[in-house]
Amino acid sequence: MLVLKVVLVALDNLQKCSIKNDECISEMYTNALLNIGSVGIPEINMPPIEPLLFTNVTVKVLDVVTLTLTDGTVKGFSKCQVKKLHIDLDKKSGTQDFLCDLIIKSNVKVEGSDPAIQGLIGTSSLNGMGNLRVKLEKLFMHFDFPITPFKKEDGEIYLKISYKNIKYDFDLEKATFGAEKITVGSQDISKLLIDFLNQNFKPMLKTLGGPIFAKATEFFFHFSKLFYEGIPANKYIIEDLKRYINK
Repeated sequence: MLVLKVVLVALDNLQKCSIKNDECISEMYTNALLNIGSVGIPEINMPPIEPLLFTNVTVKVLDVVTLTLTDGTVKGFSKCQVKKLHIDLDKKSGTQDFLCDLIIKSNVKVEGSDPAIQGLIGTSSLNGMGNLRVKLEKLFMHFDFPITPFKKEDGEIYLKISYKNIKYDFDLEKATFGAEKITVGSQDISKLLIDFLNQNFKPMLKTLGGPIFAKATEFFFHFSKLFYEGIPANKYIIEDLKRYINK
């Protein structure tokens, strides 16, 4: 009951902004992530966004080692900073920039078969399992998206994003790996593997970035859909949006 009361207060006390005030809207959305994202809003069936779950994400490192994250979580999305949020309903377009520090934890399957592995673990092939932790620092995400207002049966006006036409870009400043109990046969290769991953972070960023950004994009779709389509626009926008309906 306490959590529900806190969430309802958070919903009723969303910062209200002019739709033309990008700084205010960015701050509002950052606070919504922090205050709502971690607990959800039961009254509108909005679940928490923390943690984000994933399975079977594969990353190849220098064409030598393949990591398959089999069952993992991503934490930190509710603390992301919205560096920019711009909505132009005349053009039916929006732009949003996020900056996040994330923690990924997962069971991991490690595979590889290459002479280069010989110098890493003393054998030319490996096949092992264990636990992996990745700290992502300053993950930057940029989205351009179509956005339009619409009226629901309750008579309130909401905003809707067309996800099929989203354009996006991303960058990552740093990734730090940690691991434990990654064994190949009877040998624990955790330290050897982590040293290898951390030393080769830059070269592997291109292949690492794809799966990471796929999950980050999934988060953007998930939360923005729940937020824009679940919360009436008049809870956080001071203008009357009626004039934009069917414009």
